[in-house]
Amino acid sequence: MKRKWILGLSGLVLLALGFAALADPPTEIDYQGKILVNDIPLTGPGYFKYAIADEAGTTNYWSHDGTATGEPATFVTNDCYNGVFSAVLGGAPMGDVDPAIFAVDTTLVLRVWFSGDGVAFDEMLPAQDLLSSPYAVNADLLDGYHAADLLGGGITETDPVYAASAAFGIAAGDIVDWDTAYGWGDHAAAGYATGTPLYVESDPLWTAASNFYYQKTEADSQFVDVAGDTMTGALTINSGAGNELVVDSAGSVVRVGNAAVVSGVGGVAVGSLSDGSNLGVAVGMAADGQSTGAALGASADANFNGSAVGYQANGSAGGSAVGYQANGSASGSAVGQSSVGFSYGAAVGYAAKAGWYGAAVGRSANGATNGVAVGFGANGAFTNVAIGVAADAQQGTERIAIGHNVTNDLDHTARLRGALYMDGGQAVFGRRTFATGAFQQLLPLPPLDNVVYVATNGTAAGPGTIDRPFDVPQNAYAYAAVKYVGFPATVVIASGQYPALNMNAGNIHVIGESRAELASLLITAAANSIRGKQRVENLIVTGTTIVAADLGEDVKFHNCRFELGLYIYGPNVEVQDCFAMAMDASAVTVGDGINNIDGIALTQSSFLNDSGVYGTLTVNLGVYNFEVVGCQIANKSTFSCIQDLETGPMVPLHLYTHNYIVGDPAGISVRDPVVGAGSGPTIAFTQNTVLGGVGMNGNSQFYANNIVYGLINNVGGPGTPGWLQFGAGTGLDGAGNTEHETVVPPLPVSWVD
Repeated sequence: MKRKWILGLSGLVLLALGFAALADPPTEIDYQGKILVNDIPLTGPGYFKYAIADEAGTTNYWSHDGTATGEPATFVTNDCYNGVFSAVLGGAPMGDVDPAIFAVDTTLVLRVWFSGDGVAFDEMLPAQDLLSSPYAVNADLLDGYHAADLLGGGITETDPVYAASAAFGIAAGDIVDWDTAYGWGDHAAAGYATGTPLYVESDPLWTAASNFYYQKTEADSQFVDVAGDTMTGALTINSGAGNELVVDSAGSVVRVGNAAVVSGVGGVAVGSLSDGSNLGVAVGMAADGQSTGAALGASADANFNGSAVGYQANGSAGGSAVGYQANGSASGSAVGQSSVGFSYGAAVGYAAKAGWYGAAVGRSANGATNGVAVGFGANGAFTNVAIGVAADAQQGTERIAIGHNVTNDLDHTARLRGALYMDGGQAVFGRRTFATGAFQQLLPLPPLDNVVYVATNGTAAGPGTIDRPFDVPQNAYAYAAVKYVGFPATVVIASGQYPALNMNAGNIHVIGESRAELASLLITAAANSIRGKQRVENLIVTGTTIVAADLGEDVKFHNCRFELGLYIYGPNVEVQDCFAMAMDASAVTVGDGINNIDGIALTQSSFLNDSGVYGTLTVNLGVYNFEVVGCQIANKSTFSCIQDLETGPMVPLHLYTHNYIVGDPAGISVRDPVVGAGSGPTIAFTQNTVLGGVGMNGNSQFYANNIVYGLINNVGGPGTPGWLQFGAGTGLDGAGNTEHETVVPPLPVSWVD
């Protein structure tokens, strides 16, 4: 069915909306309209629903059946003739319209629903605004009060006007006489405006005031309400209620609040029980800012030169506190709820703690007792420093922890999470804790005098500084030989693999870091411009190492490894704490058998080979002042461990002492020259442990206090039979040598560097 509402409203349109407003306005509203159904005016019954609602349609201020929100549940029937209908809103059978709804500060609209059969309803849109006419219904009231409330029937203490008038000091008898003894406009004549009026009759305020109920005069001392009014004494508001407000000032005293205190030379106190005595400032209930303190907040305490802001904040005794229950007392500073910064400490953050000269920044940070803590849960108490969330450096001395969850448990150290980048920094310096004097450079390595560096990432041009090293040792050595002529110098080789090096200058030490590797090493110069020997330390030589005859001398090897043999052909050479090996050759060869050399010492070192032809240690002719002390010498094959070919008499003797010599138990571990090659002893052999025979050729040697698991073949001195036990058994001679020919106990294997 097609419905049409006249006047262009969507769906249902109102033809006319009329409102009647009488002198004594009724609570009924006349409403008319016209309905077309399929463009034909309706004649017959129509079914309607009515509601007065707010603009959004969310609340019904009135509906015909009392429905509070939206479309009413029931409907009313109106007869239509030629499309025209008329209804009285608020009339029977509808509910009354409450006039008070038109006093509401809300735009009201009328909502109407129509149905031709009483079943399916459509809303007539848009809802129509209620303009001024319906609001005339409220003319019966004055700001919500009925006229009878103001003028008629006698005024009692329960009437609104009674309380309002009494507040202005009008006597109760005068109030109740308003509507009986005097007319509404006769208050001035009745005595309400007495004395000299503050306003004249030509003033607009006169008319307004006289038509009210009372006229204030200059003689009335109960009121201070305009510019220029004065009064003496304290101003008490809400007196006697137990929580009155007192405004009082005498000289340098400002006091506002019940029981506020300002004694001594003056001060400011605002708030009940506040105390701003002696030039203090206290604002807040029970705030205490006496003695030049400043306290803001209930129970804030800032007495004796302190400052406190916040409920129960404590900045007394020269402290500063900001936050609920913050404690910055005793010259401390605390910012944040429950923070503590007493005794010159400074704490910032919830529950931060920094007493006794400490500093803490961050929630629960702890910098108590000279500590520093920055970050949530950071703990740098007791002279320590912690920076970062949960960084921990406590329970020690002078510890520093930097980074998330970093814990430092070592005194006088710093621990840092991640890499350290110093933008613009070039070095790190340090000295002992609390020491005096100059600092020493720690990083990078300080520019040592006459030091040239080598590294695998270096260049051929160098110039050999620690940040611009040479690429190979020979380039660095050649540079140092030219630059430091006549002075000792050092080439430092970083870990890595490098080609061969020829030490041909004599004034340059060569030291490896982390045991750098050289393909081979040749020393062809004697020491010069050096006190002592040329030092070769911390190196691994994967090829041969040679101290050249007639050229190389004056060398001390320390903590080196020689993998293809060490050949000592020049004099004055020491080998200490080294390891030398060769498979089918001698691990160490001393002398070339042609040139005489002396001053050779092998100490606390280990030598190993696996050869049936060469001894592990071979000593050729022409070697003087030679000693082997505290070494381990082993041959994994059946040939000798030591082959000393020197012929006698040798002065001084070759000394072998406190060595561990491991060879073939059935063979000869220590060989001396063949019989007839010379006369006189060549070897002093004492306090050694030997696995294998000693003295193969039966020469007369000096043996004492040795343990030999094998055969000692010694002919002894002239006219003295040697110790020749060619049968099984154990014997002990007069020099303390013990021979075990057949019983060989388990002995430790040789160690290899």
